[in-house]
Amino acid sequence: MTPCCQPAFLPETLKDWIELAVAVIGVLTALLSVWKYFRNSKEARVKWLSEVYQRFYGNPTMRLVRMRLDSEGGAFVRAFMEEDNIALRGQADDYLNFFEFVSYLYAQKQLGREEIMTMFREPLRDIAKHPEITQRLSGWGFEKLVGMLEGLGLASNLPRRNPGE
Repeated sequence: MTPCCQPAFLPETLKDWIELAVAVIGVLTALLSVWKYFRNSKEARVKWLSEVYQRFYGNPTMRLVRMRLDSEGGAFVRAFMEEDNIALRGQADDYLNFFEFVSYLYAQKQLGREEIMTMFREPLRDIAKHPEITQRLSGWGFEKLVGMLEGLGLASNLPRRNPGE
């Protein structure tokens, strides 16, 4: 092919072809790296979510509180609120602290509504359905938990908050 008939976008020399090949390989490598990064990020997030799940469902204290709250309801709540029941109160505090941490992650947009509801719907409903707990959450220092319960639509027993709180 004569130079006058060669399309302008085709390289003319071997050097130009090599430069084009290096550029194409560089672009493909960059695209592959981006794809691998997103795949690894997704895998790491799944592992992290699994660890959060296991911190709750694999913990004997959380299991005990969860089962008692579910089966005994208000009687359990009244028992852990008694001044002389320090061990039980400590377990309930650990339970609520876990959800305060989840609430922090929710507020920071590290956990989404769907993830929280999928993993913790029933335990959160058990907390929200007991006015003995919900009426005292803010006073006990669980403001983020109150906000999360409101954000998840589980706040029917929560006291009304001022918009500035």
